[in-house]
Amino acid sequence: MSEKNKGIIKKLILAGIIAFGLFTIIASGGGSSSVSNNGQTDTGTTDPESSPPTVSITSPSDGSTYNSGSFINFTGSAADYKGEAISGANLVWSSSINGRLGTGNIVELVRLLDGSHEITLRATDNYGNSASTKINISLQEEENTPPVVTISRPLDSSVYNSGELILFEGSALDSEDGYLTGESLKWFSTIDSEIGSGSTITKNNLSGGTHIITLIAEDSKGLKATAAPVTISIANTRPQAQITYPPDGTSYNQGDTITFNGEGTDSEDGDMYGQSLKWRSNIYGDFGQGRDLAVSFLPSGTHKISLTVTDKNGAVDTDDINITIN
Repeated sequence: MSEKNKGIIKKLILAGIIAFGLFTIIASGGGSSSVSNNGQTDTGTTDPESSPPTVSITSPSDGSTYNSGSFINFTGSAADYKGEAISGANLVWSSSINGRLGTGNIVELVRLLDGSHEITLRATDNYGNSASTKINISLQEEENTPPVVTISRPLDSSVYNSGELILFEGSALDSEDGYLTGESLKWFSTIDSEIGSGSTITKNNLSGGTHIITLIAEDSKGLKATAAPVTISIANTRPQAQITYPPDGTSYNQGDTITFNGEGTDSEDGDMYGQSLKWRSNIYGDFGQGRDLAVSFLPSGTHKISLTVTDKNGAVDTDDINITIN
């Protein structure tokens, strides 16, 4: 073959290769790769519809601590790959202790058990993709501290007259309950026992004598505290004794039944009865008690009959008459 014919053949072969290459380019897609006509590799992108949603919990804050029995609100949000909000049943809240808590962007007034909770918010978009986020919160029993109690009135060592109106004022502050009022505060006297309740009371009928006054406060969980006590004195008036029958100087025959009537009154105690009134003869001795009695056993002689009344604070008064028994 001549050199000329060889050159023509080479040109035809080269032209055919070039022509063939123009028709062997394959389009890329679906993540596959292809070789372009310039010999470079082209890698496809992932389908955006398979991207998981973004999820966030707004409240409570991670690491929050609550007292036992607290009601907690949960707030969160989520969006799909387009940025469109996910809501309703596609947002599910759960606790590692309580289990499922509810659905939606807001779940209100949830009462969790005591302990450390891992709270999860899981979002699922309309393409079936899901993602979640978590926080940790804890609930624990609140430490209860006793109230602080004070008496502001009356002042310590105050002295009052019998029947005088006395003002009692006090307060109790509790770190959990705040200021306590009403039946949470009770006033006591060592003589008259409980004398009232509340932050302010008035009394004008305290017994005579020396009273130690205390104010006791009780919080909502039953923890009590007592204020520093104050001492007050009520001047005690003597009671009054009076024999109303028989008249002074009356005479009887031995064996006669003699009726005795008497009274005892006190400004603090009022009318007195029973053992507060005692009858005595200077000849026979003690022979009865109370307002009324009848006796027939007194011996002959001139008797000094005494009625002695004693109030509950120990103050006494006596009335006397003389009778003759023949």
